[in-house]
Amino acid sequence: MSRFAAVDIGSNSIRLQIAEVGDSNGALPRLRTLKNVRSVTRLGESVFRTGRLSPRAIVETCLILDRIAATCGEFNIVRHRAVATSAVRDAKNHEKFLRLAERVLATPIDVISGPEEAELVHLGVHVRWPELATSRCLIVDLGGGSAQFTLGDGTRITQKVSRPLGAVRLREKFLKHDPPRRRELYAMVGYIDDRLREAVEKIPVGAIDRLIATSGTAAAVVRAVGRLKKPSEGDMEPAEGLSATSPQVRELYEALSVLTLSKRRGIAGIGRRRAEVIVPGVAVLWRVLEAFRQQALTYTSAGVRDGIIANLALADFEHQQPRQQEHFHVFFCYNKADQPKVSRIAEELTDHGLRPWFDNTQVTGGDTWSDLVNEQLAKTHCAVVFIGPTGLGPSQKAEYNACMHQSSLRAFRIIPVVLKGVEGEPQMPPLLAPFKRIDFRIPYPDPLDALIQSITEDRRFFSATATPEGV
Repeated sequence: MSRFAAVDIGSNSIRLQIAEVGDSNGALPRLRTLKNVRSVTRLGESVFRTGRLSPRAIVETCLILDRIAATCGEFNIVRHRAVATSAVRDAKNHEKFLRLAERVLATPIDVISGPEEAELVHLGVHVRWPELATSRCLIVDLGGGSAQFTLGDGTRITQKVSRPLGAVRLREKFLKHDPPRRRELYAMVGYIDDRLREAVEKIPVGAIDRLIATSGTAAAVVRAVGRLKKPSEGDMEPAEGLSATSPQVRELYEALSVLTLSKRRGIAGIGRRRAEVIVPGVAVLWRVLEAFRQQALTYTSAGVRDGIIANLALADFEHQQPRQQEHFHVFFCYNKADQPKVSRIAEELTDHGLRPWFDNTQVTGGDTWSDLVNEQLAKTHCAVVFIGPTGLGPSQKAEYNACMHQSSLRAFRIIPVVLKGVEGEPQMPPLLAPFKRIDFRIPYPDPLDALIQSITEDRRFFSATATPEGV
């Protein structure tokens, strides 16, 4: 039995999960959780108010990560992964936080996009509940900064949407009084409905057999409806599989929205810290049920962490098999500080049928970074070198040198890309001067179209099965 660890740095809380996994044989693994730790941080409060992580939030988060690192040291863990979500994605000073947090945790922290977060939640739910393999489920993960929606036909995702509808974000944006004033609630619900329209447009209502909700807010809702008390901090199991109907969720919202914080804390099943953000959280779940015309939601404690551990277990199994040759169209060379922006560009290229290789998604625990970089550079015909506000990062410089080496050996195209946020003339390495650059600070001509055209310029490198649509 191999042991894996997942750390989820969310906008509302930090969660650690350590689990044992047997031989998955390439199928969905079964997890046996050994340790679950949850600490409320409200990391997103200052971000959603000011656009930056506050010094207090950074220090408190790093103290918790230090304890998490010590806990992980007590277990014989073979692989681990740490991710950060909405608050860190949005924070203007996320580079400073990542430097400190990675030093404390002694491992890299991946800032994942909303769609990747949705994929991990979807996988985590199906690992926890394999019986859903024959159902068309809409999975709603309501966090502190965002809400992820995935529609699946069994384990296959057919649609995924991420919206800025986290409970902490909504509280900071709309609810300024205790109890909230009617006009604040009205504005908040209107905002929720507006942001849900995109999800409803992409996810057909008639395709949903069942709505599954994850997160602490969903647990609090089914507990409050069922009048269950929370037995201990971080223990969500008693709520597993419980449901709440649409009328019950609406009634709960109407009851909670007129109460003060002290009275909300007295409601069975909600808890002291959850009471601070329960009103916007319940509002989102109520409007989701209405928007998708669902009669009820069912709660599961599965989430990002289960998905991370399942991915690690599957990668560990694949690592023991002969490595399959994968085809990537372009190599991404980027500064760790620019990861959120680069991830969004990667998603756009993927939507257009292109497969970018970059270490955020392709390097897993146990891989030798330099060997994989050189291996993939030898297989691709071009590389994109991203220039952000702070120029080339330390590891990026090594990748950049490897790219230039490939360029000296063969017909290998290098495409410099200037990212948004760079002021004035970017800090370009001298050897990049001869190469035509693409500037994402300029909206016209469309820089994404220019990048796609540059990557696909030489059609010899695209087989009939690998050619992007429309190219």
